[in-house]
Amino acid sequence: MAKHFDFTCVYFKHPDIDATVRENQQAKAEPQFEFKLNGRFFGLITYAVNIPISMANDKVLTELHELLINPLNNAVQYHQAK
Repeated sequence: MAKHFDFTCVYFKHPDIDATVRENQQAKAEPQFEFKLNGRFFGLITYAVNIPISMANDKVLTELHELLINPLNNAVQYHQAK
């Protein structure tokens, strides 16, 4: 995702997991995107950004999120099994 836009931090929240990349970075905005799996809420990803996300990058993010949902689900299931 870093190839498509500049973010200072990424937060992922799931009912069982909270994960952060590049923690403690300041940002001007924090747009959020909801993940759904089989029509049900799965989690929320938040990007800390200093420049607004363009419409073109929003489309790219939506496509990347669609590719990311199954690996995220696998990671959550692995975490729950541990």
